[in-house]
This record gives sequence, structure tokens and C-alpha cells, in this order.
Amino acid sequence: MRKNSKECEKNSEFIEGIIEKYSEKKLEPPIQNVSIDVETDDNQYTIIRLNDEQFHKLSQSRLSISDDYWHLMHLADQENLIYYSFPKMYVAMKLLFGESGEHYDDWKGSFSFPFLISFQKNGLEYEYLMNVYNFRKSIEFRVMKLIPASEKSFDRTVEHKPFDEFPKTEINNVISYFVGYLTGAFEILSLRYDTPFFKVVESENIIFGYKEGCFFEEYYDEDEFYDTIRQLKKRLK
Repeated sequence: MRKNSKECEKNSEFIEGIIEKYSEKKLEPPIQNVSIDVETDDNQYTIIRLNDEQFHKLSQSRLSISDDYWHLMHLADQENLIYYSFPKMYVAMKLLFGESGEHYDDWKGSFSFPFLISFQKNGLEYEYLMNVYNFRKSIEFRVMKLIPASEKSFDRTVEHKPFDEFPKTEINNVISYFVGYLTGAFEILSLRYDTPFFKVVESENIIFGYKEGCFFEEYYDEDEFYDTIRQLKKRLK
């Protein structure tokens, strides 16, 4: 005998409960949609932290924007900024916006912090995604324009030049502001920071983290790399 709709709904709730019962429990606190406001000479922007589920759903409607690696290289050369440092950038974003997400290549990276950028221009509203993640020896700012899923006039499989509402100069201004904001926050937050940790970038034999009161980032040959990981796991249990 076929069940009616109420019993089907009840069964659905029962199944969801069973799934939750036998699924791996996430111990980390849920990611909050923390935001900061950014103001450049030309516009105002709101940057909002996304959790991985939100980022995944929005990514279905994205257009990837080509990166300006010269600007990132310029930031890396600024010793007064923390952009050059994996552990400092990671800790600053974690303390301000919550733990890292998982939208990164775990062979070539070890953290990912996705954001939504919202702004208005000429009376129109625009939204972009920005994923901040480490990749090999650098930290990337992957910027993506959001367009309706039904929009078919753009090729979503290739990178696009920046659009008029968010040109390359403004993207660079927002990234510079964001890195400067992290740097200022880190200078204050690090005064009380005392939580040992380490992360690895296996493709480059990099280990970075915090131990014995200092942030560190080291490159190893292959034998030393795995020996050091084993030692750190024992020491930081």
C-alpha cells in the first residue's frame, strides 16, 4: 500500500536523522558570515566570509577573472605587509573570519578562505567571489564575477578580462586594502596568540606554523620534510 504525503515527509525526516547519526561530526564551529567594509578612491565594497557550501553554490554562477600576478608580486615585496607569510596570513584570516575552508588542492596548498564582494556602481548591484588560498609557494586571490545561471552569452570555461564595473585597478585596490587590513589586525591579534600548529604544502616540501612562541615557514628536502612532520606531530599532540 502506497504511503501518503505526510508519511513520506515523516520518512524523509527519519532518513535525514539516520544520515546525521552515522555521518562524521564536524567539531569546528560553523563559519559565520563576518564582513568588513572596504573604501577606495572610486567606490565602497563589502567583503563577506562564506562557508564552503555557500561558496560551492555560488561558484556554479561564476566567471573567472584573470589574475594580475605583477600586483601580487609587488605585495610580496612589501616587508611591512604579511602577504609574504603563509602562517601570518592564515592566522590573521582564521582569527578574523573563522577556520579555513576546504576549497584548495591539498597537494599544492593547505588553506582557503572564500568571500563574497558586494558593491554598487551607476545604480546597479554587483557581486563577485574572492577565494584567498595558498598554492605552491604563493598566496592567490582568485576573483570571480557572478552572473545568472541562465546567462549563456559567456564562456564559463575560460578566464575573462576584468569588467568595467570592477576593473583591474579596483581589484588591485581591494586586494591591497584587504592585505593591509589583515596586516594591521595581525599586529594586534598576534600579541596574545599562543596556539601551536603546523600545516604543509607537500608539492613544495614546505612546513609552516607556530611553535615555541614564533611563526615559522621552512623549505626542506624530501627526507627532512617527512621526518620533520613526524616530529611535529609528536611534539604538538
